[in-house]
Amino acid sequence: MQITINSKNYKVNDSIAVKIDALMIYTDTARNYIDTLKINGVLMLVVRDKEFSFEKKWQEKRIQEFYDLTKNRPDTITSLRLDNLDLSFIPDEIKLFTNLKKLDLGNNNLSIEEFRKISELQNIEELSIRHNNLNQLPVEILNFQNLQRLDIFANNISSFPKGFSVLKIIELQMESNDFKKFPSELKGMSSLRELYMSGNEIDDYENEIKKMNQIEDYN
Repeated sequence: MQITINSKNYKVNDSIAVKIDALMIYTDTARNYIDTLKINGVLMLVVRDKEFSFEKKWQEKRIQEFYDLTKNRPDTITSLRLDNLDLSFIPDEIKLFTNLKKLDLGNNNLSIEEFRKISELQNIEELSIRHNNLNQLPVEILNFQNLQRLDIFANNISSFPKGFSVLKIIELQMESNDFKKFPSELKGMSSLRELYMSGNEIDDYENEIKKMNQIEDYN
């Protein structure tokens, strides 16, 4: 079945209702068999640009699922994934999820300014902002006094904000960033048990880690 529309009459994201009244016939000559299927109804279509893909459709679906969550007690949600959505912004509605403990914002295109929107989510225990092309760590991190696991893998971060060492982080993933020397803030973090920092330009970082007797796993 082929449907042709006049592009001058529609724009991207317009909806089109197509009425279908068709009879499909299947013939199997080898078995002398004929079957028919009658289709009658309305097909709802959405106009897309030529760059549209199934990946974008999947992203749209997940973003809509997020907005659906905001309509039904978002304050009861403790875990939220907004990763791999090619987002350039954090929806303002994120502030409604006041009891979030786990938030994944990895693999997006978020600017440093966008992280102000999550500064009030003070129950966060696990946060991933990996793969966002950030050149500095959002200072809003310091608001998360319950933060235990932080993933900043594959950004362009070269230092931690002042006061970072007061956080009670247990696991820190900071591989593939732009650190040139071993961060002094880490030396005073007695809660830290897992530290992953390969892929930076830090000379002899393993010896520095070994001086931190509480570390149980690292690379």
